[in-house]
Amino acid sequence: MRSTTMSADRNWLGIFFSLRGQGFGSQLVASLKVHFFLFILVAAYLAGLAFAIHLVVQPVELTFMGLMTKFIGLVPTTLLGVVILRFMHMVYYVRPEHPIAHLAKDSWQFLSDRTRLLNALPVTFALVLVIYCFAIIKNIIPVINPYSWDLSLMELDRLLHFGVDPWRILHPILGYWPITFVINIIYNLWFVVIWVVWIALAFATKQSELRLQYLTTYFLVWTIGGSLLAIVFSSVGPAYYGHIVEGTDPYAPLMNYLREVHAFIPLWAIQTQDMLWQAYINNKDSFGSGISAMPSMHNTTAFIIALLGWRVNRAAGIAGSLFALFIFLGSIHLGWHYAVDAYLGFAIAGFCWWISGHFARWYMAQPYVQRNLSKQQEA
Repeated sequence: MRSTTMSADRNWLGIFFSLRGQGFGSQLVASLKVHFFLFILVAAYLAGLAFAIHLVVQPVELTFMGLMTKFIGLVPTTLLGVVILRFMHMVYYVRPEHPIAHLAKDSWQFLSDRTRLLNALPVTFALVLVIYCFAIIKNIIPVINPYSWDLSLMELDRLLHFGVDPWRILHPILGYWPITFVINIIYNLWFVVIWVVWIALAFATKQSELRLQYLTTYFLVWTIGGSLLAIVFSSVGPAYYGHIVEGTDPYAPLMNYLREVHAFIPLWAIQTQDMLWQAYINNKDSFGSGISAMPSMHNTTAFIIALLGWRVNRAAGIAGSLFALFIFLGSIHLGWHYAVDAYLGFAIAGFCWWISGHFARWYMAQPYVQRNLSKQQEA
């Protein structure tokens, strides 16, 4: 036991001194320069946040400690994402005799790899800034633009689906508690999937055009869809329709069904919806709160994962597409979104993916980028 502890201590010290020496600082600067475009996007996002706050009557507190809290909060999430990613790699490729020992060692090697750290640190810091902006903007959406689009979105849903609410089309197929329960699990796995994919790209050893395309798309969709269009099309979604729109609630039968299932077997969707509504009516602006339906960021990000998968290989494309399909079905069946929320999300994802692909090819060919890539790779 003592020798194991001493060995771990030597590993920590070895990594610490390897990061201090051998030009790690200059390599990190080079990596920051390569990822400079991400900070331009974040700066634009921050400018938009400042303008949004200017529109709000009530003050919004922006603090360095708040930012650092988000950064520190990503540490355990990142560690968990790495373990899940390496577990998948172990099961699919390695299948060792001693899986726990192998997973621990492999995850450690993954995290302590200098090239991976150099690639991950800049994009992780940029992501923290985006998460911070997104969380603040989502909470002040109804202050900037009060919820007013739900009736129009419901009517547009019916218009596009031959006069029928999309949830009614799906309900004869999905409206059984075992199916609802499974869809609810898959829908909540969205958080895990998007984070594991992010870890895989952020910690990649090679800064490829595909990596750049995905990261750029990821930042763009949250900026354009998650904030700008969410303010423009301020809406709450089917789960809260009856609280916002006067008259008959066309989603009441769906929500009654979901609550009946929830009374039998817990549904995270109902628990989360109740929590978000209580935070809204009590005016509690906590991280992770805030209600916004249009466009659906669940569907938007699931779609770019599918697009990424098809660029990797056929199996990844099929898996990503099936995941996106289940997210789409869950977003409607669980009362989170109108179908048109997803359709706009798909359009945003496709457009940002296309733009980012052209940008990635141009950016990676620039002498400035190639020069700093070479510096980053120098020992």
